[in-house]
Amino acid sequence: MKQMLAIMMTSSLVLAAAASDTVFKGDNQILRQYFEGVPDFNSHSGSLWVTYRRTENVKVKDWTLSIGPKEDGKASSAHYMLNRYATGDCYQVSFQYRCPKNFTWSLNFSQAEFGPWVPTVSRTVPASSEWAEYSEKVPVPLNRHTTTLQIFSPKDAVVEIRNLCVREIDPKDIAGRELLLDGKPCEAVYWMQTDDINTLNDYEAAKMFRFAFQRCGGKKIPLLEAVHEDDFRKNALYIGKAAEKAGVFQDGSLLQNIGEGGTAIRIGAGRAGIAGHIYGGPYLGVVQLLEHLGIHYTAEDHFHFPESGDYQVVAWEKSLNPAVPIRSSEVRAGRVELKGYTPSRCADYQYYGGGYAAHPGNSVVSIKEFHQTHPEWFAMQADGKRQTVGCRDVHYCLSNPEFIQLYADRLLQIMRINRHCFFYEVYDGDGGGLYCRCPACQAVGSTTDLYIHFANQVAGITRKEFPQNYVMTTSYVDTLQAPQKVFPESNVLILYTAYHPTPWGAQNNFDHPYNETGRKYLAEWDRLCAGHMALYAHPVNYREMMNIHPKFHFNTRLTRHIAEKRYKVLRNCFLVSTYSNGVVPGSHSFFDLNIYAQTRLSIDPKLDLEALIDRFLPMHYGPDAAPVLRQYFDIIQEAPMKANWAQGCE
Repeated sequence: MKQMLAIMMTSSLVLAAAASDTVFKGDNQILRQYFEGVPDFNSHSGSLWVTYRRTENVKVKDWTLSIGPKEDGKASSAHYMLNRYATGDCYQVSFQYRCPKNFTWSLNFSQAEFGPWVPTVSRTVPASSEWAEYSEKVPVPLNRHTTTLQIFSPKDAVVEIRNLCVREIDPKDIAGRELLLDGKPCEAVYWMQTDDINTLNDYEAAKMFRFAFQRCGGKKIPLLEAVHEDDFRKNALYIGKAAEKAGVFQDGSLLQNIGEGGTAIRIGAGRAGIAGHIYGGPYLGVVQLLEHLGIHYTAEDHFHFPESGDYQVVAWEKSLNPAVPIRSSEVRAGRVELKGYTPSRCADYQYYGGGYAAHPGNSVVSIKEFHQTHPEWFAMQADGKRQTVGCRDVHYCLSNPEFIQLYADRLLQIMRINRHCFFYEVYDGDGGGLYCRCPACQAVGSTTDLYIHFANQVAGITRKEFPQNYVMTTSYVDTLQAPQKVFPESNVLILYTAYHPTPWGAQNNFDHPYNETGRKYLAEWDRLCAGHMALYAHPVNYREMMNIHPKFHFNTRLTRHIAEKRYKVLRNCFLVSTYSNGVVPGSHSFFDLNIYAQTRLSIDPKLDLEALIDRFLPMHYGPDAAPVLRQYFDIIQEAPMKANWAQGCE
């Protein structure tokens, strides 16, 4: 681990090459967005590089990452999570840097069931007052779960990094079982360069397939970029746009069936292709092919797969359009795409919410920035006073035309950078009773009307440049009831939350009498805002993380409902696998099963839930343990029902 395999440094050389985006292509693990920076209004321009709720002196400007000491004199650090579908045993890390003092960088590894690993790979880079080159080949453990690149500043100097490149290097060979496509060995998995969005989707989906295949006893199949015409005529698996160009789909009828988030798969004559919609369609196709091969991902680093023999698939084709196109889970939940979720970046708040999954909207306009020059932009409270610095959970005056224009202009700046994201939440701060009570806001209508009015106004501005992007507001503590006279426009969604204890007082049992009001509210939302609905799910009890009674019944009933009603988005507030946070369970009992059922039902609400349970338990726990665990699961599910027990989220 400590052995340095290759290192090149030219500390005294002044480099003529400037920072640019040309390095962020192909198999570079570093995405170009991380060096584009964030809009100037964001007080923390290095927010992509900082983990949630950490304060670091990290900035990005002119394709250069700058890391400096904090105000208290302590060192800062920037973090980057590398691709979780890695199969290599080495990383080639290279960058240009400038720093008058020595600084360090490291690769930190974790494995889901054992927490952080020691030792971390750490390297010291010699000081250079001029731009210098650094490159090193670093060995890494093959069975790591996560790998985080971390760069540390000195305590008394700023380190500048540009043209950062991290490339994975595969072992020379990994023996294993063949993948036979209609009887012919698969020679490679191909992806190709197109636009930013499809290239990243296709490349990561290709990596995901190869990762899962190798983890389940498969041989190493080369992962290659298709460039030359001959590349498109191999006995190979083609992902995304490469599959379309290779002609795997022949007359294209399957491709014509692809809807939002959908996928198409075809295998024949020794060739295979997976294509899909930009909402994660290629990933969904990979999951479908893996499960067709008998490979099931049940939890963090837990696969169920055939014990012996080559993996074979004969001529086969399938198209699938999920009922809920965007199925988003927490980043900390691990390899979410293998579980059936879409990539989190499709509805990613890092650019304006610090990666926080809820209430990101109030980071677009800071109260510190405008409380003196534009106090009228902030919510008037019940006492007739506007919110000011130091208030709890900032809320806005949502009818103010100048504020709406500024907010929309800033959101546009975010959209221009965050090209992989299509859904933007604009609901302001957390907390109840803090909405604006000024005469103009009250004249709009109910509180719900006011929030939808604001979303409509913002979306009306952003859709001129980004008609494909959605603006989302939330049915939350002050907006529980459906609108009375203002309804969502074409690219506006309502994130419904079955959260508040008044309408949704029994989170163990969807059909409990305490939920009668919630069910009525939900039915009214569905009636008035059909085609504009999304769900922000609260699938756990947040005060009792070790509660043995999972919210399985409530979650699956609600998931099936939104799938039947064709909601556009499903988001989760803290739904993670058992070992996502290390050795401490991340959520209630049976949450690996909960995740499995949620993803499957949100894709196809017609599936038999009991059959899903009976399929999952032996795959995850083994055939001997499954019957006993099924009995236990039924007991802890039935106990709250029999006792007519009602328990809220918090």
